[in-house]
Amino acid sequence: MPGPLPSEVQERLRVTVIEQVLPRFGDNPKRAQSAAAKALDVDPSTINRLVNGRGGGSYDLVSSVSRLLNDPEEKILKGEAGGSPVRKLREIEGFADAILEARRRVLEEHSGLSALALERAADARVVPEPPRVTAGLIIQMAVVFQVEGNPQGQRPRKRKVTPKR
Repeated sequence: MPGPLPSEVQERLRVTVIEQVLPRFGDNPKRAQSAAAKALDVDPSTINRLVNGRGGGSYDLVSSVSRLLNDPEEKILKGEAGGSPVRKLREIEGFADAILEARRRVLEEHSGLSALALERAADARVVPEPPRVTAGLIIQMAVVFQVEGNPQGQRPRKRKVTPKR
């Protein structure tokens, strides 16, 4: 069983969780911590202790955070940027407008698609890299991540939109 995280790794993990993980789960700190804990498959108290600088970090949590962010573990463990030369969708031109449009479409048409699936799609790396990100691309990637996280392997249902009269 591995020992505790070195203090500098614990601090990098804490900063990563505060700056990159929690903002994905909303503005309410308690709800964001609970949602992050669920996504990372850890107890909410683990996230709370980590955020407040009272421990809570482990090698398993480093691994879970790295998977959630689609980044190499070395980024937290060694402080190395490393990783792929291919950018995440969120780093490509047009992402800000595309994610807003994707969220709007999800609310109107894709009731079974989760906000977490959209965030995971934003961290996807696509080869060849698209010149511009579109809402459709983000939604397609989110459907893949939603199905991946769905034990039944079912695709989210599209909401039937009836024209207003």
